[in-house]
This record gives sequence, structure tokens and C-alpha cells, in this order.
Amino acid sequence: MSKHIFTYGSLMFAPVWRGIVDGEYRHSSAAATGIKRVKIVGQSASESYPVAFRHPSAPSLTGQLYLNVEPSDLQKLDAFEGSYYQRETIQVIADGAPCQADIYLLKRQYLHLATELPWSPQDFERDHLEAFIREYSPA
Repeated sequence: MSKHIFTYGSLMFAPVWRGIVDGEYRHSSAAATGIKRVKIVGQSASESYPVAFRHPSAPSLTGQLYLNVEPSDLQKLDAFEGSYYQRETIQVIADGAPCQADIYLLKRQYLHLATELPWSPQDFERDHLEAFIREYSPA
């Protein structure tokens, strides 16, 4: 069964997304509430990606919503995100309407990796995207 996927970090960027999945998916901006996005502890230059977790007082988080992602690509995304994350279903707002989407959240046992420092998509794109693609793109 296909799923909508809400992305808030490196997967918001088309070159990263296209390097992981095979399918072409419609996408749009979306927002989620109750999700906090921060930097992680001890990142190298190419590892400037965020983590996210549920936090009741978190402000609205803007990201990209990919629609109807096929199961074969969901498996690739699960592998890319790795064992520190779990895919959970949340409600997002896209095009002014609520919908259900899956998101990759940091597992509880790894919350000690989260800092209090906000993660900036603009800083990531400017300073880290190229190195991230080199390090994490499939060979």
C-alpha cells in the first residue's frame, strides 16, 4: 500500500530524494504540529542532518509531502533512515487541508542525541548539501 511521506530534513531536497527512490512522486509543501526538529550531537560537516521527535509545544514544522510513495520506495527510505528512526503516521496540513502522512521520528532510546539547537534547511542547502550527497548517495 502506498503512503504519503512528510520529510523535514535532507529528504526535502530533490537531489537527496531522487538518489534514494526510483519513482516520480507529486509533492508539495506541508506543515506538521507537535514535531520538533533539531540538530544532533557531534555531527561532521557532511552529517548536518536533523532529527525530529514528538514535542507538544513545538511550533509548526514546514517540510515536503511526497504523495502515494510506493512500497518498494518505502523500503528504500526505511533503509536510508536506518535503525535510529521509526516511521509513524501523523496529521499534516497540505494545500490547506489535513491529511495523514508518515514521518521518520527519532526513537525514544536515542533522544539523548538531540540537541536544543534548531536545524536550518537554508544553512544545510548552502553549507552541507553537496557533501551530504557525496557521502550518502548510493554507489
